Amino acid sequence: MWSDAESTEDYLNFGEIADLVTEIVSSPTMLPVSIGVFGNWGAGKSSVLNFAETRLAQTDQKSIIVRFDAWLYQGYDDVRASLLETIIATIGRHAESDTKIGSRVKALLKRVNWFRAVGLLAEGGLLAAGVPTGGIVSRGLGWLSGLSDWKFDGDDLAKGQDMVKEVKEGAEPFLKDESLSSPPEKIAQFREEYRELLEDLPGPVVVIIDNLDRCLPRNAIQTLEAIRLFLFLPNTAFIIAADEDMIRGAVAEHYSGALERHRIDYLDKLIQVPVRVPLAGVSEITAYICMLHFLQAVTEPEERNKFRNFLEESLRKVWHQDPPTVKQLLAATPEDSRGELEPRFTMAERIAPLLAQTAGVAGNPRIVKRLLNTVKMRRSIAERRRIPLDEAVITKIVLFERTMGNEAVEEFYTLIVDSQRSEKVFRIIEGQTPEKSEDLPESWQKQDSTWAFILNWSSLPPAFASLDLRPALYLARETRRHFRHGKDLSAEAASSLEVLARVTNQKSPNAKRAIERVPETEKEHVMDHLIQRLVGTLDWKDRPLGFTGALLLAKDHSESARKLESFLQGLFAGSRVPPWLLQTLKNESWSKLS
Repeated sequence: MWSDAESTEDYLNFGEIADLVTEIVSSPTMLPVSIGVFGNWGAGKSSVLNFAETRLAQTDQKSIIVRFDAWLYQGYDDVRASLLETIIATIGRHAESDTKIGSRVKALLKRVNWFRAVGLLAEGGLLAAGVPTGGIVSRGLGWLSGLSDWKFDGDDLAKGQDMVKEVKEGAEPFLKDESLSSPPEKIAQFREEYRELLEDLPGPVVVIIDNLDRCLPRNAIQTLEAIRLFLFLPNTAFIIAADEDMIRGAVAEHYSGALERHRIDYLDKLIQVPVRVPLAGVSEITAYICMLHFLQAVTEPEERNKFRNFLEESLRKVWHQDPPTVKQLLAATPEDSRGELEPRFTMAERIAPLLAQTAGVAGNPRIVKRLLNTVKMRRSIAERRRIPLDEAVITKIVLFERTMGNEAVEEFYTLIVDSQRSEKVFRIIEGQTPEKSEDLPESWQKQDSTWAFILNWSSLPPAFASLDLRPALYLARETRRHFRHGKDLSAEAASSLEVLARVTNQKSPNAKRAIERVPETEKEHVMDHLIQRLVGTLDWKDRPLGFTGALLLAKDHSESARKLESFLQGLFAGSRVPPWLLQTLKNESWSKLS
């Protein structure tokens, strides 16, 4: 399997984008500058930042590179103060032998205490309880981690009060400074002192900001507001990775009533040079999958570099020549690996058009990698349990699951239970002139785009008409906890499950009565079934059917709440949580999702 972390190696020719970013930052006439690296979740923004950082470090510009992950500070610190502190502290570490710079850094860090203290004083209720809320991150986290089940005793509160007192005292000179009586004047003074610091540095300060689109709207806006303090100061560059739609949505939520024009203007005023990560096409996805398989099969660094260079050069030329064939790809690999790689390269060539052009994937590298990992996982389980399914069959089924809606997937698994009917259906769609038919599942024919996918998908080898696919149902249940239609529930619980699976209103009296009808001993099992239905959901941009019922059951039953929280934590581990879900769960004591 392959790691889901952002890549430090270029598999999709993103180096060209990184070169462009580096060229802009390295040009003194372009500074100060703010560059936006825009793209959807999983498109490769973090990888582009990694490549740009590596290239900047290799120039003779003596850049001071500051890396800031806005998501890390969410919920633990005032993100504005954290950004200011990170930039200034990084400058201090790079110039620790220069006493003049060191004194300027110390003075600016004290001023950051003022920004942080203002944030603290705004949360008087927590301060009165002695709970640290904004600042002293390292000790604050250490203090919190020392608590047992988040139960506070007298000593814990005393420590918390001491830390809050320390921050307030550190900021006191600025809070009482009569010569700077207003926040605008303090901010102006901060900018002036920072400008003087920049003039003493040997090279530009390059601030790289990542994971902004994983933050809650408030934190995302706070980070952008902090950036404004540094914009248009000399010798400074910002490289900001973000999903444009997410940021504009955050602006709309944070500034209630903002018009569409204002949402666009807000980002445009902050970003001078927008750079968009292009969607991967068929050639890029083919090369990406081939490269992933090659890295698993070949360990010699020299051979890896040779194959990567071959792919990069091929991608540069696809605008005027055909991409390499499987035969040409194999010719660039070591001879002793070709037997293993040929079927994988062939499959990559066949599935790449669907992965690049289908809405459920749309050439997203992270989704492609997760799909391949699912195939590897199921193949491993199939081998251990001697389930007679080869990798090509598993790949074709996983592609269907990833791309089609939950209803279509349910009908697929319902279909293959009946081997005679499934053979008839697959003979129709795998025929030379397939047409829509009453014999086919209705969900497969609802939309022209869905039907087009079915036809393209069915042409992938192997043909399913002559295969017994029932083992795939067992394998999918093992790996995706496929829905069992509530046959293990009592009549009352099964009836309530059907109500909860369809409810969309949290105040529904029918849902309330349905939960009351569920025997206490079966509430966990009902939650299991609701989660099993949610497992098949491919798109969480909007609230999926069944989630409201699961949420209402979680509100009623603590063990069910624990199960729903565990499912959501696993589902969104390492990925951005949809804003609607964060908003829905923000007042639920059992939820730790962020």
